[in-house]
Amino acid sequence: MAHAGALSGILARNVSLYGVNSLPYLAILTGIVCLIVFLLKWERYVLLVPSSVMEGFTVGVAVIIALNQVPTYLPTQWERKKEYANDYYMARCW
Repeated sequence: MAHAGALSGILARNVSLYGVNSLPYLAILTGIVCLIVFLLKWERYVLLVPSSVMEGFTVGVAVIIALNQVPTYLPTQWERKKEYANDYYMARCW
């Protein structure tokens, strides 16, 4: 489950930038990477990862999941400010 939590932030950002149609390409790319790791037998190197690194990864996933939930509990005025900020940034980019 930790893998899904870690990818949720990346997928959400990717969908917001490129749309839902990019998800199948990401799924295929992820499968190709997993197949390459399996064929090269790199999975044995996972045993060399210290437990502190694994715990840090798990804490990072928890932070990502928690931060993704924050906009749900904020008032709608925050959302309007965020949309204004996005529009202002996009106007400056053009």
